[in-house]
Amino acid sequence: MSQGNLDHFIQTVLHDAALQEQLWQMPDIDAFLELAQRLGAQQGDDFTSTDIKAILYTPRRDWREQATITTTRTDLTGWMPIRVIHRSDRILIEWCYLGQRRFTEPFFEQTIIDCLRHPFNRLIRVLTPIGALA
Repeated sequence: MSQGNLDHFIQTVLHDAALQEQLWQMPDIDAFLELAQRLGAQQGDDFTSTDIKAILYTPRRDWREQATITTTRTDLTGWMPIRVIHRSDRILIEWCYLGQRRFTEPFFEQTIIDCLRHPFNRLIRVLTPIGALA
């Protein structure tokens, strides 16, 4: 049942900017796993580092089928739209969390690729239907 708890924790993080920033401050994978488990336990969500790793190591081409599609109004401060995806009969926007990071590399893609390597963006994957942005 820990996968359901992890899913609940991911939803909690999506709606809590302070949790997003806390997790973003841990780029080291082991420290990130420990922090995520501790924060999850504080929220009443019990999951293991193995549960988290199962998501972290899913190839990006495969995760889009499993990504959270958010249609509710979520504060996307710190998030950047990075890609438009056509899935089934829907057009979706893929998001990447940057937090307070600024674009300092010469090209947009360089900053995004670096951010997508962060454990936070490998765990919290967000797609939004284009119509929900109106």
